[in-house]
Amino acid sequence: GEIAEGRAATLALDHNQLRELLGDAELRRLLDPAVIDELQRKLETKAYENAKQYHKLRIYKSALMAFENFRKDFPDSKYNEEIAYLKIETEFDFAEKSLYKRQKERYEEVKALYEEFIDNYPSSEYLKNAERYYTISIEKLSKFASPTIVDSNDGGKSASNK
Repeated sequence: GEIAEGRAATLALDHNQLRELLGDAELRRLLDPAVIDELQRKLETKAYENAKQYHKLRIYKSALMAFENFRKDFPDSKYNEEIAYLKIETEFDFAEKSLYKRQKERYEEVKALYEEFIDNYPSSEYLKNAERYYTISIEKLSKFASPTIVDSNDGGKSASNK
């Protein structure tokens, strides 16, 4: 029944986080499903705020990892649409600040994240901004296409070999 579901949910939570949020004395009250729901909301909000803080501080790899972990830990969260958008923005900023040799793969990731975003949130309030990152990424990726190199000293004869 409901009590068994509450106990199962309690076991799924990180007990160190529980202790941090509630203290040892309160840990005993976790048999109450309402307490579990409240705790789950607190953990969700804390994880959301932590992920956004990495984003705000421009700690790109940590932000991207936190966004992905959030999505896995809270698949039904009201924050997932914003998190998906922030993931695009973070990956784009990361690509912009990356060494040239890493930029192509990161712009490709922006493209993939955008495509996933529009599939999941086709009428999102973040759509226009996400589309801007996508468009710029496509433009940047087009510059990675290997152009034909013409050696001006041989009249272009070796161009086909490059």
